[in-house]
Amino acid sequence: MTTFACSDGAYTLETQVVSPSTSNYNFYAGGCVLDSAEYVGRCPTDAFMCTNEVNMNVFVQSQPTMNTLKVTSIVVKQEPSFVFND
Repeated sequence: MTTFACSDGAYTLETQVVSPSTSNYNFYAGGCVLDSAEYVGRCPTDAFMCTNEVNMNVFVQSQPTMNTLKVTSIVVKQEPSFVFND
């Protein structure tokens, strides 16, 4: 399954040094789920383009000796919905 997402900013960053040549990063960020790949990465400036706002954890692996960054996973955290019955 492929889900396209964009981010409008990171809230927190956790780092883990796996070895001298590898580090893992966990960015907790806000953004939205997209209908297509057009705005993957950075969210569009038009508010109507981002109708499904979410928070997400973006996991990235860095290997500076090989000059590589790899997104290993993105976990979308849906906001809880509240239904009030009058």
